[in-house]
Amino acid sequence: MALPVKIIVLDQEKRPKTEMACTLNVSPRGARLNGIRNSVKPGDVVTVQRGKEKAIYRVAWVGSRADNTDGQVGVECVEPGASIWGLDLWAGEDER
Repeated sequence: MALPVKIIVLDQEKRPKTEMACTLNVSPRGARLNGIRNSVKPGDVVTVQRGKEKAIYRVAWVGSRADNTDGQVGVECVEPGASIWGLDLWAGEDER
């Protein structure tokens, strides 16, 4: 599901760097984002904003040129219950 998002990353001097990205897929607990050009690595903390909603996420993985996922980043939400997607992603979750 492609949704536009704003990613806020702190640079080495702890200054915020903002860039636009797009979701490739989303879940209640995380997302796979595309279009990330700032240098991030697994474990980094980023803010993901969609419209007026935002939440803190931890980078779980970073794509690479070797597997054709360059610019993609997997993130997991670190704020319990936070939902910035405006979708009912929990529907059917209790059936698993």
